[in-house]
Amino acid sequence: MWPIVFLSVVVGFNNFFGAMALSSLSRRRLPIIITFGVFLFTITFLGAYLGGRAVTQVPDFGAWLAPALLLGLGAWIIWSAFRPLRQRRELAQHLTSWPGLVGFAFAFSWDEMLVGLSLGLEGHHPLWVAGIVGTGSLLFTTLGTLVGNQVKKNWQKEAHVLAGAILITFGLVSFFSEVL
Repeated sequence: MWPIVFLSVVVGFNNFFGAMALSSLSRRRLPIIITFGVFLFTITFLGAYLGGRAVTQVPDFGAWLAPALLLGLGAWIIWSAFRPLRQRRELAQHLTSWPGLVGFAFAFSWDEMLVGLSLGLEGHHPLWVAGIVGTGSLLFTTLGTLVGNQVKKNWQKEAHVLAGAILITFGLVSFFSEVL
């Protein structure tokens, strides 16, 4: 259970800063929370379900793929942190409408999908994974909307780098625990 909670916190930070960026551009907090909540739970469940199905088809599949997914996700989060602030700001302005929020939540839910897939490959039940990761992500999203204007946007890069580094570390630990 603790690996699920830990990963929930890690991916939750990504949602925290995404929601914070959106709420700093718009006063519409409830649509952000609702949209993120629906996507985060659904995508995490789908990932865990697919991972669970894949691992039953090829038993040793999850031993190397689950850590690889976490390593890749961590590297992608770090890479995305270095996009120019102007590009991130322009994108966020377009995403404060309902269709934009749906697209933004969909884009932000890929880390939950990969975490769900990774945990499903390790044999965790999809509903359990989606419940914990989705709830954690929803809490971080809610906090992000509340903090929106209070925290400087420059902290987003450091938070993304930290979240990516934590995922890479967790992936390496998971990989070496399977190999050794």
